[in-house]
Amino acid sequence: TILYRYGSALPYTPPTRDPQPEYNTKRLKATMTTDIKLEKRFAIGEDMRALIFVEGYNIFNRKNLTGFDGQLTNLDDISWLEETGSYEGRNNDPTVWGNRRNFRFGLGFEF
Repeated sequence: TILYRYGSALPYTPPTRDPQPEYNTKRLKATMTTDIKLEKRFAIGEDMRALIFVEGYNIFNRKNLTGFDGQLTNLDDISWLEETGSYEGRNNDPTVWGNRRNFRFGLGFEF
């Protein structure tokens, strides 16, 4: 199984001193992930089967922005982004990024 997910870039309003600002004129990064699952079943007897599987998440190791000020209302974070291009903010918060590439391997039995 291959699963590809795409999330369009969320809009935000950059800080301005204009009394009538134009809203949502800029966009954050889009998100994309590709996940895979491979599995193989083997008969072990009449009533039992073994299952071996490998699951891979974000297999291309894309750096996806997932926790940048959930509602985009923190003007301080948005100002920092505009000035530096850094999504981590003044405190270098790594939790703004989603999970990186990871794999799971497993063995199961069906009876």
